[in-house]
Amino acid sequence: MRAHSVGRLGLSLIGFFALVQALVIFPYLATWGIELLRGNQSPVLVVLTTILPFALLILLGVVLVTNPDRIARALAQGEGEGDREIPVVSVEIAQVLFAATGVLIFAGAIPDLFRGAVTALRGAQDLRFQALAGAVARALLGVVLFFRPRAVLDFWRRTQPGGDAEPGRDGTA
Repeated sequence: MRAHSVGRLGLSLIGFFALVQALVIFPYLATWGIELLRGNQSPVLVVLTTILPFALLILLGVVLVTNPDRIARALAQGEGEGDREIPVVSVEIAQVLFAATGVLIFAGAIPDLFRGAVTALRGAQDLRFQALAGAVARALLGVVLFFRPRAVLDFWRRTQPGGDAEPGRDGTA
């Protein structure tokens, strides 16, 4: 099995987080864009403030998830150092990274969950089910990443080129 670097794992997690954030902010951006169009704002302004941030997050996420090796190598190389080895991450560190990402995602979902719960309990008409569903999805994702980092790591390995689900004999991911 091929060893995975800290940079590769970290960049993949950051890319995954960018994709999650893009899906979370999409309802807000779409609503904002509709309001701008109703207010007779310039279509260029609508594109710059709604579609562009969403597209940039999606692009960032896709690039980081699909090409973490190339980007990690580029970041690891200093001026004039040539091609050097990238440090390998152990299974334990990889699991801690996944668990930490789960905590960050869950913590980001908590305010939206409470806001949605309070709005639902008041019986308010302005309850946005899209925002509440996004918060629930983020909270569930955070819980899975925190409590099941080994299963997520095994899944991540299977999706990487040349990866498999078993760690190497030396304990590297």
